[in-house]
Amino acid sequence: MLAMRALLLYIKSMLRARAQRPADALIRDSSAAGVRFTLNRDYASALGKVEGEPGIDRSAQRSDAVREALVALQIASRPEVEKVYMGEEAYFHLYGRKKQTKENCDVVGILSGQRGAILGEGKGTDILKGLRQLTASVRALQEARPGEIVRSSMIVTPVPAYLECRASLATVSQALGQWTMSAPQPTKRYDRILDEANRIGLDPRYDYLIAPNDSFGNATGLGLAASRTGDTFLYSNRAWDGTNLVSFWGPIRKLTLDGPNTSTVSLTVVS
Repeated sequence: MLAMRALLLYIKSMLRARAQRPADALIRDSSAAGVRFTLNRDYASALGKVEGEPGIDRSAQRSDAVREALVALQIASRPEVEKVYMGEEAYFHLYGRKKQTKENCDVVGILSGQRGAILGEGKGTDILKGLRQLTASVRALQEARPGEIVRSSMIVTPVPAYLECRASLATVSQALGQWTMSAPQPTKRYDRILDEANRIGLDPRYDYLIAPNDSFGNATGLGLAASRTGDTFLYSNRAWDGTNLVSFWGPIRKLTLDGPNTSTVSLTVVS
């Protein structure tokens, strides 16, 4: 019975099974010029901490705004957070009231007692781009507000393509040749990724996210992972240099952003 419960928990922790469905009611349609959506602050009392609106343009999809709103809600719901900046206000907090020409994250949460900040990004499936935006925001804070240490970061994204194997496989050797795609993919590129994964040996305690390009290592697109064992951290076999994952393949560990505080990144997937 104990083993069965452990197996059920393990399966529930797989990436696809833990995808959330964010509430569409987090945002409202807007009639203001240049603003398509606004945050629905009546949805939860924690959203009263938020200054700003979803930082997206008129051509963006409603789902993009909902993901940004979910990031703001997750950060604002933390009791240690006293203020949250979103969209344009997040940019102003990072760079001052200047024209928006630099990369930034969607949400900046300020901890009470001057204890630092939490950064958040509501992303599409390009998680690498989200990591670049978070890294740029860490560096902007270090330059403009040296005492505002980034304690943690988060990304909210639709479930990406990823590699998975059966929950009953416990070791690298058992998982060799057993990796499959989370869903059928139409291009030969994914066949190469799958062949590479089944050759090099991957740890079956993780689901391996597939990057949208071949920018790191043997045309595989591998390097990011999500744990199946209960936490929400983003993991990697490669170090993050602020722009990309380096080509060197090492032991899997929590991915950290640029800077002396080495902020970890949590991952929330949505359907």
